[in-house]
Amino acid sequence: MPDAARIAQAQALEVPVILQGAKTADQTGKRELFTENATTTLVLENGAVLNLRSKLVVGQAIFIHNKQNGREILCKVLEAPAEGQAGFTDLEFTTADPEFWHVNAQRPEASTPKPEAAADKP
Repeated sequence: MPDAARIAQAQALEVPVILQGAKTADQTGKRELFTENATTTLVLENGAVLNLRSKLVVGQAIFIHNKQNGREILCKVLEAPAEGQAGFTDLEFTTADPEFWHVNAQRPEASTPKPEAAADKP
């Protein structure tokens, strides 16, 4: 789990996300691309905590895509369960994006009617 100072800033929020990255295959040692659909357990201004099926390692870089607003950001793994253990993975954004968790951050046009459409109505 993340450290106490980081967890104090967290908000319990389930957000559907897609994770994409590369991981090392067990037998061959080759890098394999992976994609995993997941849901956040906690969100932070600069990251998230998730329970993942994919085994990631501390320091690994992955992309996280917010399915609610279409935003995507590069993250690094701060904490991950040891091989063979269950647990949570703590991700931190590599750049600041205060709007990443906002539901309507990427789609303002969907909530605002177009003036032309309103003018066409009798």
